[in-house]
Amino acid sequence: MSRGAAARAYRGLLVSVALSRFGGAAELVVLNWWVLEITGSAAAVGITTAARLVPILVAGPVMGGLADRRDPAALLTLITGVASTVTATMAAIVALSPPHGFLIATALLAGRSLITAAEPTVRQVLIARVTGGGELLRGMADLSTVLTLCQIAGPAASGALLAAAGPGAAIGLGAALQAAAAILSWRVHVAGVAAGPPEGARRPPLLAGLRHLVRDRRLFAQVGLAFGPMLAVFPYTALMPVVFAPPLFPGGGVGAAIGSFVAALGAAAASIGIRRRRLPDPPRTALVGALGASLPLIVAALVAALAPNQVALAACFLLLGFLAQIYRTTNRAAVTAMAPEEIRGSVVGVANTDRILIPLGALLFGLVAEFGGVAWMLAAMALSNLVLAGAMGALMASARRP
Repeated sequence: MSRGAAARAYRGLLVSVALSRFGGAAELVVLNWWVLEITGSAAAVGITTAARLVPILVAGPVMGGLADRRDPAALLTLITGVASTVTATMAAIVALSPPHGFLIATALLAGRSLITAAEPTVRQVLIARVTGGGELLRGMADLSTVLTLCQIAGPAASGALLAAAGPGAAIGLGAALQAAAAILSWRVHVAGVAAGPPEGARRPPLLAGLRHLVRDRRLFAQVGLAFGPMLAVFPYTALMPVVFAPPLFPGGGVGAAIGSFVAALGAAAASIGIRRRRLPDPPRTALVGALGASLPLIVAALVAALAPNQVALAACFLLLGFLAQIYRTTNRAAVTAMAPEEIRGSVVGVANTDRILIPLGALLFGLVAEFGGVAWMLAAMALSNLVLAGAMGALMASARRP
């Protein structure tokens, strides 16, 4: 295939990701609003969150292994196509609000999550195949930039969609965007840039990646590095309203919105910076980013305890978003590059189950804030990250020795 055709396929893949994730980010806000509106229960919102995330533990490693056995572009087409159909059904349920609508929508959401659990893994495998080994880090930086911008634009657009069309139509738009993403993924498949294994080739077991991680200490440590940042750093995305809540700050909603926005700006700046630089050692850079993320958390804890100031806290979260994204992008690239190509999807599928650690961390550190206050919560996050990431860093160092 010519370089021009490969470049067109790569751009089509990134646009497909942007459409799918923009719709998903907007839907998250809209659906949570609808659930709270019809049930009046914060616990019900927690149930829908669990319906999104728990299937990842079950389906992520298995579905990720399919990317090793099939053309990942065709698999992504199937995933986004099925997701579009289920999302359209959810939109109808939300628009009509029938009896037991919450239960029906939650069941549909859980079923869709079983299918879409593999979407992040398939995207990474596709990026690796389309860009080739030499441009993998740049490809992951592009992917991170797209995902971060969608996390900013999607929630921002959700309010306008709710006001203009209502929750059913807003979720229906997400279904249409997923359908468009499926079409673009199909075009990547037709271009033939990410073909599956040759006909008659031995197909690895679906859980081959899990078995390989047990044997490969270096790759195990790289995947395990996620325990620090994903459990103790990234929950800041959910805990921002807690940080800026009264009595520390009156009218904390505005501060929380600003904090979330500047953290996302920091993350976007990190992705763009990684794209423009050639980092010689992504695994080591990921470790530095993971450990470094504790620094702004410690400073934020001191600010919250000694001199509460929204501007100072926002600056801390700007740096936190930057360092956390350095970890996330370089670690994603490192795991993808280190995984054997024939079982890359299975390995990455296991690694991507780390997303389940974020709501768990939000629960744990939310309890710390409940009983000890915001400053102690931030300090506990920083210390926990240092301990967990430091332990994996030590394992990474020992695995590097001959």
